[in-house]
Amino acid sequence: MLYANPTPQVFSLSVVKTAQRNLVQCLRAVYGKEIHVAQVSIGGVVSPDKPRMSPEFVAGRFWELFCEDKGEWRGDVEVLEE
Repeated sequence: MLYANPTPQVFSLSVVKTAQRNLVQCLRAVYGKEIHVAQVSIGGVVSPDKPRMSPEFVAGRFWELFCEDKGEWRGDVEVLEE
């Protein structure tokens, strides 16, 4: 993940991903008890040819977040090619 392991070839994108993660963490700290604030980090290229990176699989992770019960809200989900 770029927020944890910056890549020199895409340095500016790594900085943006780190800033996004920090923003989500700050919003969760302030509003997280009443508003579900979360981030889905995708570690790879979304492709219908890759089962764990297909659009349907990725969309399923967003749907899981949406369906979470209050009190069980997660703040971070990572989708990896593995």
